[in-house]
Amino acid sequence: MMSSTFLLIQLLNLILLLGYPVLTLIALFELRRRNLSGILQALWVLILFFPYLGPLAFWLLSPRQEE
Repeated sequence: MMSSTFLLIQLLNLILLLGYPVLTLIALFELRRRNLSGILQALWVLILFFPYLGPLAFWLLSPRQEE
């Protein structure tokens, strides 16, 4: 019988494994909507592919879109 600690760790691993691609895809789609120059967009795309730090940096540091 599996212990509850093992199941909890496996659930955490699954969340982390699925979280990175989801955060990256959301950030990439949001990047398409923003009016940035080509060079800035290319730099953000490169930054986004650093696991977890890239999408977090995008959400925290990217310029806000003026409405």
